[in-house]
Amino acid sequence: TACTAIRVSAPQYVNLVLQWISDQLNDRTLFPDDAHDEQVVYATPAFAALCGQIFRRLFRVYGILYTSFFGTMDALDMAPHLNTCFKHFMYFCVEFGLLPEREVEPLAILVQPVRKQYYALAGIGNGGNGYNTSKRSNNSTRSRCPTTQQSVR
Repeated sequence: TACTAIRVSAPQYVNLVLQWISDQLNDRTLFPDDAHDEQVVYATPAFAALCGQIFRRLFRVYGILYTSFFGTMDALDMAPHLNTCFKHFMYFCVEFGLLPEREVEPLAILVQPVRKQYYALAGIGNGGNGYNTSKRSNNSTRSRCPTTQQSVR
């Protein structure tokens, strides 16, 4: 079935994305729990594409949280938790090259320091340019987000 784009508020979008991801993860044809099926499904291009789509949508949720709700989260002393979750999410995405450059561009101000820290911890030389030179990934990302000056630690 083809999806039709609809205009929704930021909270509605987050809710819809998280529900969609939950539906995907709970679908045993997409994420089987049988060892034989796992070997068949997890090695397919369709599975890789689905995982990429899940991570791109999760990244957009982080974008919404940082651009629309960061002030509220900071006032509730939740910003450090958000930053930690984002850092670990980005480490995983950088390690496996899950986000195309065009996706992370709006949050470059947050992504670049996380990448730099990841490369330093991983011992990967990238010449300070923000691009992953790891053999595992060839589509790491770099971008700018003028909406927040909060650093990710």
